[in-house]
Parts: sequence; structure tokens; C-alpha cells
Amino acid sequence: MIRRAITIGAAVLFSAIPAAAQQRGTMEFGAFASAGTFDKSLTLNSGFGGGGRIGMYLDRNWVIEFEEGEMSASRTLGLANVNVGELTGRLVGTLFRAGPVAIMLGGGAGSSS
Repeated sequence: MIRRAITIGAAVLFSAIPAAAQQRGTMEFGAFASAGTFDKSLTLNSGFGGGGRIGMYLDRNWVIEFEEGEMSASRTLGLANVNVGELTGRLVGTLFRAGPVAIMLGGGAGSSS
């Protein structure tokens, strides 16, 4: 079953074509789910959460992206749950494009709480 899912995912990835939205002034919105594990010395159990992402194309090869995510982790020893959050921003450029394959490089900064 997992082999089949990987095969389908790879086929979709390699057959992708650039979206019409990838032009100056357009925006992309996305959502995601997340899960995390923590070192036991932190007295935190696994955490689950989600977040959102927005990207704005400056032109076809440059996009500025912002992402925000939140996760709630339960604690051992009867302590209150902990909320973990992160906010990041980055600039991503496409260095090389050949059909559906692109090499991209980005940099940015983030903060977590």
C-alpha cells in the first residue's frame, strides 16, 4: 500500500506543470497539518497542530512567503498543555527551470514561541 502511494505521489510530482498563478502579483494560499515529538527531558508528549501559508509572486522566478503554524503538546506529570507556535518569512528564487523540474533557493527568518 505504501509503495503504491509513493508511486502515485512521484508520478504527480514529475508530471506537474507550472500553475497559471505563477506570475507577477498573484498569490497562493495553503494549509497544512503537523505533528511533533519532543525529548522526554522536556516533559512533553507528542503534539499535533496545523497552520497556513501565503505566497506572493514578485515575478515568475521570485516569491515572498509567510507561514504561521501552531501545535498543542500535552505534558507529563499532570502539568498543563503547552502551545508551540512559529512564524516565518522567506524570499525564494528559481535558479533553473527545465520543464516540470526547478531548482529553487530561498532564505528568511522565523520566530517561535
